[in-house]
Amino acid sequence: MYSYKAFGLTIISEIEIAELILGEGKPDVAIMLGPVSIVDHKKLDDFNYYKISKSEFKLDVKGVAKYCVRKGDCIIVNPEKNSDQDTIKAYLMGIAMGVLLIQRGVTAIHGSSVDIDGISVIFTGECGVGKSTLCSAFRKKGYQYLADDISVVTFGEEGIPVVHPAFAQQRLCSDTAEMLGYDLSTLPLVCTGEDKYAVNTGDDFESNAIPLRAIVEIKVENKEKAMLKKVNGIDRIRCIKNNIYCILLYEKIGLSSGFIEQYINIAKNISVYRLIRPEGQFTVEEQIKLVVNAVSDRTEKEPLKSELLI
Repeated sequence: MYSYKAFGLTIISEIEIAELILGEGKPDVAIMLGPVSIVDHKKLDDFNYYKISKSEFKLDVKGVAKYCVRKGDCIIVNPEKNSDQDTIKAYLMGIAMGVLLIQRGVTAIHGSSVDIDGISVIFTGECGVGKSTLCSAFRKKGYQYLADDISVVTFGEEGIPVVHPAFAQQRLCSDTAEMLGYDLSTLPLVCTGEDKYAVNTGDDFESNAIPLRAIVEIKVENKEKAMLKKVNGIDRIRCIKNNIYCILLYEKIGLSSGFIEQYINIAKNISVYRLIRPEGQFTVEEQIKLVVNAVSDRTEKEPLKSELLI
């Protein structure tokens, strides 16, 4: 068994997951190989099927593996014959882990997060709006990286929300990777048949939980330049709820009162912004400036990294 640390959890696994940092101590979660059968399943999309209840989630990814997530502490993986190991791990550390976090009553935001001078910011939004792109651009500017796709939020001392590190890998589309200066010939594909490349974040990965300062929802609109607007009132809560990881699946079994209370408390303790990204333009430099100026403490004597590097 391998022992890892991710999402604030200690994980033991029969599957080697090199992207995770090593962990020790009493395990919170076990990942095991074993049989998984699914009957009376429902269609998730064109190729995949699922079955969900309050304590169990089953997923059948055709040609890859079947997954069973139980009671927030166990994931069973039943790989298909000759299936690609990287694709198996992509679903394991994506939707399977996301549902496990929900079973544990943990708030998992569908978004990428970075450490900006000691505070964390989560970038959310629909698929393809540029969450991973902006997060990667921050990392290339010298900021530490926390999570890609799933950002786990819990409450630390005095009820302050914190973001836990996920694992030291980002997933970028080919065009984004090339625009950010990566050589595609040196990057492995995340999943067989998909245009997603894995970027190892290495020393840029922040391995400690960082206080959450803001959530930034990215929107793509027909505008001339990037803009950042503060979200106020009840819209702050709606923004967080709408970007909970796997929220559509979880709503099928009913949101618990404790879970709703969590994301309301998150909204009370942070700022929420909407970042408008111009359609058809590569504006990450402008986006970085807007976000850093909005969330950083301007009373600090030392210059911000953005002022040194942009």
